[in-house]
Amino acid sequence: MEEKDSKLAASTEGAEKVLTELFRGVNEKLDRQNKFATVYANNFNFEPSVWDLKVILGQLEQHTGSAIVDWHTAVTIPWIQVKLVAYYLRIQATWYEAANGRINIPAFAMPKPPEPPAGGTENDPIAVAWHEAAKKIYSEMFG
Repeated sequence: MEEKDSKLAASTEGAEKVLTELFRGVNEKLDRQNKFATVYANNFNFEPSVWDLKVILGQLEQHTGSAIVDWHTAVTIPWIQVKLVAYYLRIQATWYEAANGRINIPAFAMPKPPEPPAGGTENDPIAVAWHEAAKKIYSEMFG
């Protein structure tokens, strides 16, 4: 048992060293480029187009006595990266919940379930397929 523990500790230390060096290299490159910005956002909005998706980030400000969102940053992402980011965000949330317990979303912040197609799109196969996919994702994420 002790041998197994020492091998695990050695492999963990090795992995930590590799990751430390990897991130050191990334951080040095970012420092050299002097283009990297770190921002905080607790609100977001989307502007989709045929080519890409603009994600607009903001922060809730309440110091004036009224709640407003200070929209401060936009990042435009091609659709291929949107799909990859969606996957990796879901993986991160799954890991976090496995390690820390379910992420509880307050009722006032919970998104509404997807509305079925309406306004003449009830028989549109794309609208129907989107609604079914959106319902499945909503159920998987929020129960």
